[in-house]
Amino acid sequence: MEWRQSVSKTLLLVLGSVCIVIVGIAMALGWLEESGHGPTWFAVANGCAVVVIFSVATVVYTRRLLHGKAVVIRIDEHGIHDHRLSREPIPWKCIRGVRVVHVSGWRYLKLRMTDADQERYLTELARWSTLLPPHGITIRTVGLKPSFDELLAAVERSRPSLKKRKHSF
Repeated sequence: MEWRQSVSKTLLLVLGSVCIVIVGIAMALGWLEESGHGPTWFAVANGCAVVVIFSVATVVYTRRLLHGKAVVIRIDEHGIHDHRLSREPIPWKCIRGVRVVHVSGWRYLKLRMTDADQERYLTELARWSTLLPPHGITIRTVGLKPSFDELLAAVERSRPSLKKRKHSF
């Protein structure tokens, strides 16, 4: 089964990021402060941080939008290939476990792999991102079609050790 970039969801992410950049600029310039008072150093620092972070997000989401409906995740009997994590499919035999984690209202599929398998299959950026919440190798379907529930169902159908168990998640 394949997950592709959803044009409508990605467009909403781009527009949301642009709006937040505008708010960050207003914070940094003091436009949101009471009249007669200049911006505080805290407001300027936060505004600048917001502008930098969400400008990067805007660029990333715009690139995804321009790439159209490229396949992002493929799950089959051979393994999982999330193009954001690896350049080649991660075989099921290298995935020691899977579980769903919840962070700030979002659901992620967390993979458990040995350090050697992580070194072999994950890109350098993916290895660094394991340090960020939700800490570990995670797959998310934000901005993708179909849904996260279908991702779970595909893992359950495709992963050999899960086919035998009735309740795997």
